[in-house]
Amino acid sequence: MSASELAAWAAFERTFGPLTVQERLDAAAALVAWATARALGATRAPDPGAFLPRWEERAREPRQSVEDMIRIVRSLQERQCG
Repeated sequence: MSASELAAWAAFERTFGPLTVQERLDAAAALVAWATARALGATRAPDPGAFLPRWEERAREPRQSVEDMIRIVRSLQERQCG
């Protein structure tokens, strides 16, 4: 596989989500979430696709820096531990 083909597959995966079946458990979880919502009486539960992550939107989001992640974890710790 050439470097350009590898880059093309990486871009595809960032846009549309994981390629392998084992990594596509998000689709199964979306179906379970949808069925649970319906079973609990949600009369206007959207289709199962509404419970899927939006991979194409996530591909455009800026990534968090390590400093931002540490700051978020510390603030969560302060909330829980006081």
